[in-house]
Amino acid sequence: MNSNLTIQQLISTFLAQKDIAATSRKTYRSTLGSFFRWMVDKKYTARKPKREQIIEYKAYLIQVKKSDATSNLYLNSLKSFFSWLEESKIYPNVAGKIKAPKRYQGFKKQRLSIDQLNYLLNSIERNTLKEQRDYSMILLAFTNGLRTVELSRLLIENIDTVLMKAHIQRKGDLYPMQWLPITKECLNSISQYIQSRIDAGEEITNNSHLFVSNVIGRNSNPLSAQEVGAIISKRLKAAGLHSKTVTAHSLRHSAASYLLESGWSVYEVQKFLGHKSVTTTELYLKTADLVNMHNEKPQETLSKMLQKIEA
Repeated sequence: MNSNLTIQQLISTFLAQKDIAATSRKTYRSTLGSFFRWMVDKKYTARKPKREQIIEYKAYLIQVKKSDATSNLYLNSLKSFFSWLEESKIYPNVAGKIKAPKRYQGFKKQRLSIDQLNYLLNSIERNTLKEQRDYSMILLAFTNGLRTVELSRLLIENIDTVLMKAHIQRKGDLYPMQWLPITKECLNSISQYIQSRIDAGEEITNNSHLFVSNVIGRNSNPLSAQEVGAIISKRLKAAGLHSKTVTAHSLRHSAASYLLESGWSVYEVQKFLGHKSVTTTELYLKTADLVNMHNEKPQETLSKMLQKIEA
């Protein structure tokens, strides 16, 4: 390098000229330090890095299983630093145009087959409050493609038993709410669960949460999104279906993919899932744009795929 400064001094000079927050400054120093320590460990000349060595370093990050986001952070730090070195006439930009690892663009959760979905639902007896709650939660999650956070936010008043709709507060949005139809089977299951809570002595109001943790007595606590996910995962495990790729979110993935295979367009499924951008739906499901020729609601399409279950 065309400078009498040490590498650490060069990094300090580089950072002194960047208008960034203290936390970002610390991150730059850490990621750049990691690269030069790797150079030393490999017995490369730290003051004379070569382009092929940076490419090798990228492979090293992948080898040690750094996430794509972390690898990109490390490489972007190098790009910025070597760009500055070149502008300062200290060293050529050997990191220029190094490609970052590509993020996985598919869906990381596996969907459940219709037989597996039926088996999961039929494995829940529905004799106790917890069984009624879990059954209703899973059936609603699948037939409406809901996220765990959307299930956790539901209040009693969000279920319209007359119009057979649920008022859903989407992920990350306080408003607007979205009305979604719910199937007769799902409504009957939810109604039975609510009535059982009342029969158990719970004082339920319109502002009471639909899915609660303590389902006996008056001290019911609303379930968090994490708790909803854990309960569904527990049911999947009990049915022998749970794995790293089959979780609560697999219900939502299954719902969307089956709708697409049944002829619902990607734009209709986008609205069904509550995605702000159709691009998200396409990446999420790897779908094609199909023209919907159905005269029924998407909830009915999904419900009909399940074996008839007595309410």
